[in-house]
Amino acid sequence: MAWLDRDLQQTGKDTPVIIVTHIPLFSILSQLFGDPRKGVNKEGLVNNAHAVRKLFAKRTIKLVLSGHGHLLERIDFGGISYIQGGAVCGNWWRGPILGNPEGFGVVTCRADGSFAFDYRSFGWKVIA
Repeated sequence: MAWLDRDLQQTGKDTPVIIVTHIPLFSILSQLFGDPRKGVNKEGLVNNAHAVRKLFAKRTIKLVLSGHGHLLERIDFGGISYIQGGAVCGNWWRGPILGNPEGFGVVTCRADGSFAFDYRSFGWKVIA
């Protein structure tokens, strides 16, 4: 947290920032695969996401990109978009995961500090 705070301080409060993590800060993945009332396993999300979110609130974070769950999902909260960007391998090369095809995300950064996100499938098919 100290390293992240120092790094973000160097960018200044008005500089738009994109953060990239492997494990997401927020996700609905565990709710889709199990009882929605159950907690998330320790490896499913960043363990101190609440503290990180508070740190982000002091800066101009626009986008947080992650993977890990192989699912394409977007959660917009507090002016920040949290996008889990799917996976090139989909469901570990066994086809789409929850209907989400194998693919990758493309982020377009605009001069005004905004961004666009586009998920692109590349047409890969399981060969049985």
